[in-house]
Amino acid sequence: MKKKFASIMVSFLVACSCLAAWLPEAVGAVFLEDYVEQYRKDTTDPAAVYAVVLTLEDKPLSEYEAARRLGTGTFVRTAEGQERYRALIEKQDALLTDLETVLARSVTAAYRYTAALNGICIYLSQSESERVLEHAASLGYGGMYLASAASVPESRRSDRPAASVSESRADASGPILEYVGNDGIYGDGTGTVVAVIDTELDFKHEYFTMKESGTGRLTKAYVDEISQYLSTASFQKDSYYVSEKLPYVANYENYTTNTYYDAQDIVHGSHVSGIAVGNGAGASGSRYQISGNAPNAQLVFMGNAHLRDETLFASFDDCLYLEVDVVNCSFGAEGVMLYGKTDALEFERKIVENLVKAGVQVCAAAGNSDKYALGGNALLSHPAYSIPGYPYNIPQALTIASAQNPFAVKTALEAADGSFFFGQINSGFDSDDLEGLSTEYVVIPGIGSAADFEGIDVSEKYALVRRGEISFEEKSKNAADAGAIGIIFYNNIAGESPSAAAGSVLPGFMVSLEDGEAMAALEKKTVRFRIFYSQQEGEPEVSAFTSWNCSNLLTLKPDLLCFGGNIYSSVPDNAYEFFNGTSMATPQAAGLYAILKQNVMQQKTKYGIEGQSDYPGVISKLLMSTAHPVSDPESRTVISPRRQGNGVPNVKDALETPAYIYTESTVDEYRPKLSLGDDAKRTGKFSFAFFVKNVSDTDVAYTLSYDLISDAVVGDATEDRSDDALAGYARNLSGEVIFRDSDGMEIKTVTVPAGAEVRVEAFVSLSKADMDYMDRYFENGTYAEGYIYLKNNENPDLLLSFMGFYGSWLDSPVFDAFLYDGGEAFFEPTYLYADGGLILGMNLMDLFAGEETPAVTVPYFSPDGNGVLDSFSVSTTFLRPVYDLTFKIYNEGGELVYEQFAGDSGSWAADRNAPLSQVKLGWDGRDTDGLVHNGKPYRMEYTCRVVPDDNAWTHAQLQIVIDTENPEVRTVFRGETADGTNLLYVNAEDHGEIQGALLISPDGELYSLSSASSSGNGGACIALTAPEDPSGYLVEIYDYAGNCTVIPAEATAPFLCGDTTGDGTVDGKDAALLLQYLAEWDVPLNVLASDVDMDGAVTGKDAALLLQYLAEWDVVLETP
Repeated sequence: MKKKFASIMVSFLVACSCLAAWLPEAVGAVFLEDYVEQYRKDTTDPAAVYAVVLTLEDKPLSEYEAARRLGTGTFVRTAEGQERYRALIEKQDALLTDLETVLARSVTAAYRYTAALNGICIYLSQSESERVLEHAASLGYGGMYLASAASVPESRRSDRPAASVSESRADASGPILEYVGNDGIYGDGTGTVVAVIDTELDFKHEYFTMKESGTGRLTKAYVDEISQYLSTASFQKDSYYVSEKLPYVANYENYTTNTYYDAQDIVHGSHVSGIAVGNGAGASGSRYQISGNAPNAQLVFMGNAHLRDETLFASFDDCLYLEVDVVNCSFGAEGVMLYGKTDALEFERKIVENLVKAGVQVCAAAGNSDKYALGGNALLSHPAYSIPGYPYNIPQALTIASAQNPFAVKTALEAADGSFFFGQINSGFDSDDLEGLSTEYVVIPGIGSAADFEGIDVSEKYALVRRGEISFEEKSKNAADAGAIGIIFYNNIAGESPSAAAGSVLPGFMVSLEDGEAMAALEKKTVRFRIFYSQQEGEPEVSAFTSWNCSNLLTLKPDLLCFGGNIYSSVPDNAYEFFNGTSMATPQAAGLYAILKQNVMQQKTKYGIEGQSDYPGVISKLLMSTAHPVSDPESRTVISPRRQGNGVPNVKDALETPAYIYTESTVDEYRPKLSLGDDAKRTGKFSFAFFVKNVSDTDVAYTLSYDLISDAVVGDATEDRSDDALAGYARNLSGEVIFRDSDGMEIKTVTVPAGAEVRVEAFVSLSKADMDYMDRYFENGTYAEGYIYLKNNENPDLLLSFMGFYGSWLDSPVFDAFLYDGGEAFFEPTYLYADGGLILGMNLMDLFAGEETPAVTVPYFSPDGNGVLDSFSVSTTFLRPVYDLTFKIYNEGGELVYEQFAGDSGSWAADRNAPLSQVKLGWDGRDTDGLVHNGKPYRMEYTCRVVPDDNAWTHAQLQIVIDTENPEVRTVFRGETADGTNLLYVNAEDHGEIQGALLISPDGELYSLSSASSSGNGGACIALTAPEDPSGYLVEIYDYAGNCTVIPAEATAPFLCGDTTGDGTVDGKDAALLLQYLAEWDVPLNVLASDVDMDGAVTGKDAALLLQYLAEWDVVLETP
């Protein structure tokens, strides 16, 4: 659905909201100048302090070969490691000394990065950071940036009811563990360490204990010894060791082990950690049976309450010294592009790359944003609808999508005749309090109003009430007032599933319309509340929220699909809750990785492990090669790998497979997946190769098959194109995939000798029908993707995912609508704005007056130094991320007068919104001759590219006009409307365009405002509401460039006789308006000027006299 512009101008309206609270003090001050000045004061904090990360050129420890072989924590304690570490610290100290000279104060590093990154974090004011930037050459640092916060993908509490502790507990995690083959046979994570970087952790929670036989690899002695190298070493107060289960817990914002937050909405880290390593044997307070995925693994927790870059960098750095096996990242920044030039993102990419190359796998949540919400059939022409981001688009990260928990909890009412009515417990009430309760209910007629309860005995009973017309709260209060102890709602729409009734003050239930009517018809009206547990049969379902994850460079993500929908885990204070999100799916992958690491460590020779750096590659290939892709439950077509990666992993299959798949694709980290790029010429042909590596001592044979799919279209069965929309499921293609061996011979099977590997080539050909369909519905291209299967009846099957793009990846639109073109935007239009949030070319009087669609003209600006529209910024809305954004300004002769490179450092916000880049332009309005030319138009060009290739540039442009002259006032007359309202009629002209005027009272208050309308004589007419006595009032007349002319209101003339419109001239429009008024039309007439015969009344005689005057009869209009 496209949006009206006024409805999305939130940022501007918020900026202007202080108009009501702030008033200019100086009588006669120009209102907009004072407003902008006050806005600057209100939005600028000279005392603000920023976390600034400075990097140095020398490589960090993890990039040394010995560190990647031994582990960074081991390497730093060798002679070579000590030497390298001391060298890093010495140069960091030297930089701090130089900074003290530049800043003329002492400077302390808040964090030192030496393992994954070489750099320091310091806190600076804005002016100090500018000074450091000015001295970059002499200081000699490599990179600098002001840290920003990441975000936790929204994780929603589930509506699952709680279970009764008194009865045998249902198993909430068993179905999940069973599906992923994690039944304990292959271990419990003993000897492995899982790190979780998150917001909080209740480390005293009962769920975070070791099994009785468990012993951890990280000891207190090791943690205390290695702490001297950690990023927070300078500020560490006490040991970070808490227990054997929790050998390291650190709050990176206050350097303590206190990561507990006494707030109901800050529970994310405890929930995530429990999924990864929770020990079910300790969960005595849980209402369900429960277990983490690696219950005997140790947990390293790094508290980052605000997930700021500088603390995240420190956490990643310390993971290397602690030599954890896997890091869980259930957070991220959506909408940013892969391999951009933004320092923060480049740092994070390099950090993740260094962790994985040093043997520490990073698992990242894929996000919960589905796809860009362009709406309807717009997605058919916008194939770049995936939401790229960090860290989940980094190739080395193992990116995790979400599937729904097959464990189902159902609540029902059991009637006296044995029938069941399923529904939902009223919001805010616990099923534990209702389970097993038997009660009598009474049918209430009508809608449950107070009158409907009159004469009906509901005392100590439940009321059965139909939904609709009044709120659940009101119905329940009426029931409570009548003596009811509970309430059962039933729906008012046939076929609609019941939901939890929100706002009810009574406990109870909600059922469907059909069930409610059936309950009303029962002879014996008693029910018992029941809870049932079940496990969904068949394949799991992909969560509706999980993001589509093809990167902006057309690389395939995510990697795996784990369970994140309706997941039960720990929250603070020994409690447990159901949550939803890829945040919940990711720690399952981290736990499964730990289980595989536990096993692979015991079989290094089999898997070719020579050093720590080998583990992530081998384990990720095992997990992905043996994963199980799932299909759409309705269409039964396999779900796109852009949604589920290779599917759901299985520990048993990963460890029992005799072989696995890998590729030579560096962008895919050599994993069993392939990003094939685009088919710009639409040939329908793709080709690739993959390898099958046998790690067993026997030959193994596989049968080759495939699924070939693309996006589907809803409405493709009709000729009506208005019905067409992107479907949520895939479409099977009729093309084919042919397999060949290394000799070029076509094959249907492949045999891999023991301890060897075989290369297989695949050739994808779309059919004519496939391409005709794609050409018809996808003007800018679409995806050709799928899976290659290697099946074996005796061993786990293998698979590889692939993704190509039919068409040019460059064709998907880049820019949303420009405000000045008049088109509707999908998100927010591109526009220019000045200090104070003032939008160039937009009528501010309309905005101040609350008009839904303010008038818009060509953007003007006035570089005259008065603070109003004398410089401007560019707000650019993209439909996809871009690189190398550059602004160029050309004069009328086509000469380039200004150029500014904005790079990739835009502020991207893609949470179901488009990427938005806001850049302040430094152009001062001067042309090539060094002068500002009033009235001259200029062409502003936007240049960028969607991939970092020379042939990928795209352009957009708009016109901007310089206007430095104040409006010229022609006339100002007093007037009066038919209802007695006093008016001031202002007539003015301008080099550009007049936008309106303000009337300011003697004490500086805004008395009235009005937009201008054309006077038809080259000027503009403005009608301002005025007091009866305007003495001391000021009229401020503005053009669209913010230039202002101020005149005293008392200087106005009484009126011009016959000028009924108030535009300063007497012409046919005045006669027409007067005749309309006399015909009792509702028109804005100046009655004083309309009484042309000055007899005290406006009558037909005045109209006759005015017409005679216009016909050049020898008549005279009276002068006031």
